[in-house]
Amino acid sequence: MADETTTKTANYEFSEEENKLFVSLTRNMRILSYSLFMGGALYVIYGCFLALQLAGTTSGLPVLFPVILSVFAAFIIMFLGLYLKKASADFVQIVCTEGSDISHLMHGMAQMRQLFAVAAYLAWPMVLALLVAVLTGSYYTQVAYSINSF
Repeated sequence: MADETTTKTANYEFSEEENKLFVSLTRNMRILSYSLFMGGALYVIYGCFLALQLAGTTSGLPVLFPVILSVFAAFIIMFLGLYLKKASADFVQIVCTEGSDISHLMHGMAQMRQLFAVAAYLAWPMVLALLVAVLTGSYYTQVAYSINSF
């Protein structure tokens, strides 16, 4: 009896309408993953511009601190984007294969659970790093403008 249940779920095939839902889901997951990756790259560029701007006014750790924090946040964002793209691959397999939709669905759900677990632990440190980077960057920028205005 247990073998019949296992065989039925292992060979389950989603309908055409359900497959359209998975196609839409994977498209949106990939768009978001590319957006996160590009957003992370923009944070790296922001960190470089911030370093160049601050390098003319101060030196040492004050210049590096906001840059390091920006790059740290950028890598978290880029990591989440790459992980999301990886997780979407299992949902693509649901539509592309036959006879193993449930196993692909469950593997994709496990990937999503891992993604959200990692994101939950990294989101607040990333937000705090960006906040400190913005505050320290704006502080040293104001110092630079006040020195240059005399």
